[in-house]
Amino acid sequence: MPVRVRLFGEFREAAGVSEISVDAKNVGELLEKLAEECGRLKNLLFEGGRLRKYVSIFVNHRSILEQEEVETQLRDGDTVAIFSPVAGG
Repeated sequence: MPVRVRLFGEFREAAGVSEISVDAKNVGELLEKLAEECGRLKNLLFEGGRLRKYVSIFVNHRSILEQEEVETQLRDGDTVAIFSPVAGG
């Protein structure tokens, strides 16, 4: 089931695109596929096989932290947004 993935900040720079379509049943599978396609993304997304704490992921504008995290199920047409940390003042 294809979902739209929007990449922001350093994730967009590493992938070389701001948007991509990925077939995945849950967020964990989607992240694994992104990491396989772009090795630079793997190092930004994962540390020691676990998702880095600073990675913010939203499915249809809802944080996966409010849901089932990487086990969050995806449906055809969902939009997943992946953000790097934001700082400012």
